[in-house]
Amino acid sequence: MSDPIAPPPVVPQYPVPPPPLFDSFWPRPETGAPRALLAALISGVAAAVFLPLESPGIGWTLFGLCAAAALLFAVREVRIGQVLWAVTGLLLLAVCALRSAEWLAALCVLTSAVAAALAISRARAVRELALMAVAVPIAACRALPWTARGMRGRVRGSRALRMSLSALVALLLLLIFGALFAGADENFARIADAVVPELDFETFFRATFVFGPFTLLALGAAFTALRPPTLGAPTGERRTLRGPEWAVPIGVLVALFALFIVVQAASLFGGPAHVRDSAGLTFSSYARNGFWQLTLVTILTLPVIGAAARWAPRRTRIERNLLRGLAGALAVLTLVIVGSALARMWSYQEAYGYTVLRLLVMTCEIWLGVVYAMIIAAGVRLRAHWLPTAVLGTAMGALLVLAGLNPEGAIAEANVSRFEQTGKIDPEYLAELSADALPAIERLPADIRGPVVLDINANAGEVSWRSWNLTDQLNRP
Repeated sequence: MSDPIAPPPVVPQYPVPPPPLFDSFWPRPETGAPRALLAALISGVAAAVFLPLESPGIGWTLFGLCAAAALLFAVREVRIGQVLWAVTGLLLLAVCALRSAEWLAALCVLTSAVAAALAISRARAVRELALMAVAVPIAACRALPWTARGMRGRVRGSRALRMSLSALVALLLLLIFGALFAGADENFARIADAVVPELDFETFFRATFVFGPFTLLALGAAFTALRPPTLGAPTGERRTLRGPEWAVPIGVLVALFALFIVVQAASLFGGPAHVRDSAGLTFSSYARNGFWQLTLVTILTLPVIGAAARWAPRRTRIERNLLRGLAGALAVLTLVIVGSALARMWSYQEAYGYTVLRLLVMTCEIWLGVVYAMIIAAGVRLRAHWLPTAVLGTAMGALLVLAGLNPEGAIAEANVSRFEQTGKIDPEYLAELSADALPAIERLPADIRGPVVLDINANAGEVSWRSWNLTDQLNRP
């Protein structure tokens, strides 16, 4: 009798581990780790060498050029849209080398970071733009193990590794024997002091708290540029509301806007004449009592129009025309309110003087007017895929135009012209401005000009080569 056939061995089934977080829609780049690491190191060194710690200056421009060149080396292939965003970011950083106003430089640096994120991500949709707010810091953490794996097989026994070790040994020998020779001879010690950088707190800070974070962020930027995150289109049918469900609220809002404009027509556009003809009304109350409310109305209307565009049905021609009509009417009426807010602020400045804050608020209102004009243009064909990036692009363009106009110089010029007409001026406020305002201040009488110029020069402080800018150079006494 033959032996029974033994059953096959049972192979244990282990559950398949889930993919790492983010890998489902944001896989790691397959290659490019060595170039990304080199680009990150170059960017970190550029940050440690060029970035000014005391005040903004040309150092930001030099850092931007080095970082852009390093990332271009890491990525190699770029699209025209990425080039345009990168050029916009570099132009914003160039403002630091041209203007002396610190608030303007801070705005330009922050906005250039947004332009850099758009350049490396290729984001266009709203969801992708929102993801880019956290993409680079997340990529910086993901890039560390990716870079380690990519470099592991390249450095063992490589000529570059041997040369790096040789350079480290040479540096160590140079430090040891150089210190001995410096202690043995005073002349050699003076040469060593002139060549070797001073190891003070600033040097330690740059090497530790500037080089490290900027290197890590640059590594995350290279990781993102090599493989940007992509969010798939929403699955399933787009949910919409029935016609009356969205049209009634928007229609009521349109009627309210129209009623407000009709009732307040005199005060909305009356300007100085309306203030003079109204008993008990001052320019201050005329502008303040309505400007901020109208500005808030302008801002809140944006998500209302966005919600209508998202939830309104577009299946039939009647539904599409209804959306165009109501959303377009709301945008047009909001443009009228934008014009009213601008008129109020202009009248207020004519009466009480010009300041940087008031100029910034007016610039934001003008930009919001451009945004609503683009919304109207997008509503004609009900296609707004280009609108999110256009909104960001026009915001950056507005900031560049503002920087080109020299805002503090324009403020000083307007206040000096107002002084020549009315004899009223606020020297204490002018003294708070930067060197950008000095050419206009030179027109003031000597008894007013002298203290203002002294305060502006005193506030400037010491200038290093990193914080050099053209305005300070041209107005230096």
